[in-house]
Amino acid sequence: MFSAPFSQSLHYLGYAMSQYQDDIKNIAGLKEKEGSAWNAINPESAARMRTQNRFKTGLDIAKY
Repeated sequence: MFSAPFSQSLHYLGYAMSQYQDDIKNIAGLKEKEGSAWNAINPESAARMRTQNRFKTGLDIAKY
């Protein structure tokens, strides 16, 4: 199992753990709303991908 340093386990690229948990809940709610078409989506994996993507818009990518 991956063991991150303490500070990295609480935050990832400025993302607080509570925001990560909120993303999991929001994605799970969206998945439930959308029905069986979204069965293959794992809310935790989707939240992790969202957390790791530091660019939120195309403009952010262009600025980088």
